[in-house]
Amino acid sequence: MTELWLPWPRPTLSPNLRQHWSRLSKAKARYREDCLLTVLAMKPLPRVPATGPLAILFEWCCPTRRDYDSDNLLSRMKAGVDGMCDALGFNDKRFRYSAQTFGPVVKGGAVRVRITAL
Repeated sequence: MTELWLPWPRPTLSPNLRQHWSRLSKAKARYREDCLLTVLAMKPLPRVPATGPLAILFEWCCPTRRDYDSDNLLSRMKAGVDGMCDALGFNDKRFRYSAQTFGPVVKGGAVRVRITAL
């Protein structure tokens, strides 16, 4: 099992937020790069099996006690997952999204990602 900690996805990535496409595009690019750099900064670089499907589990460690909609959070993570996969060198089409849980409140928020081979 591989475990990664990624930054909390910004509210501007929410699919419920109606905004101009260029603002959304910039937010996605910024978050993708943030996640890519976060993974590349990990020493040693996490290892993922070279072939086959992978299960991915998200644990949302929210920045506040506010209730969050888990399917909205999953949508916010699309650019982050792409950045994580860019850093690890594989395509995210291998993922089979298995579960989501809510963890403890963390200052600034964070997303714990667990990847396992199926």
